[in-house]
Amino acid sequence: CEDGMCDTRLRYFESRIAAHAKIPFSEGMVQFYRLLLEMQSRECHRLRNEKLPELTAAQIPLSIKGEEILRSSAVREIVVPGVPSLISLIHSERSDIGPAVGDAIIAEETLLGRMTTALLCSDTEGIARAASEIGIGTDDCAFIAANLSRPLLTVWREKTPIPDGGEPDSHCPFCGHQAGMAVLVAGAEGGRYLCCTLCGNRWRYKRIACAVCGNEDASRLIALSLEEDPRLRLDCCETCGSYLKTVSLDRAPAEDWPDAFVEDILSAHLDTSALTAGYRRA
Repeated sequence: CEDGMCDTRLRYFESRIAAHAKIPFSEGMVQFYRLLLEMQSRECHRLRNEKLPELTAAQIPLSIKGEEILRSSAVREIVVPGVPSLISLIHSERSDIGPAVGDAIIAEETLLGRMTTALLCSDTEGIARAASEIGIGTDDCAFIAANLSRPLLTVWREKTPIPDGGEPDSHCPFCGHQAGMAVLVAGAEGGRYLCCTLCGNRWRYKRIACAVCGNEDASRLIALSLEEDPRLRLDCCETCGSYLKTVSLDRAPAEDWPDAFVEDILSAHLDTSALTAGYRRA
């Protein structure tokens, strides 16, 4: 099976670790994420051999138009085989997240679909309800939902033409999730791209505008950078109080772009800085 984004993501992770990127957690957590990315790479290969339901333009973006298919038995049957291995990996770091959690997710026929839908819609109440049913915390439920849905959404996006939806906004044109990071490419031929940390999509966006509320008043847009890692910065908006982590490039890469999910993992220190400064993540 030919390589896809999940394989590229794993290689990118290894290259960033080898380059001595500032890592805000222990070697044990580096190993945890390495195993997680290896697992998701295997899941992507498995899913490419599955008969995924074909998506039509009327079902995209999934967060707005695809609720029915996300909650379908066909999608559930495709995703369920990946549940035990993910829970087992999490259990290796968290003794309170054990096989019973996976059993609870699998037992309720609509739960996986509801978790994925709530995740894509940033529906915190929906995630909290699912977490309550499973008997875990809301953040844990969101983490599980994201890492169960990421291989499916990635392979689905690779197989699906994305219709032109007109003027792009801060939500992924394919899955509808809020952009997780941005890439800023310098020069006249460059531009600003928003990136989805779930399906891996990338789309062009206005260079000067808040990627959450759309504010274009430059006086209320602040870029915060850290001396220890000049590639990364926080784009903060004084209007809505949100922030977006951004990778700055001197020029567009010939092949592999920065992987938003990996960059997000390896820049947890920026989230701490943003929260300390009084900003919130969208």
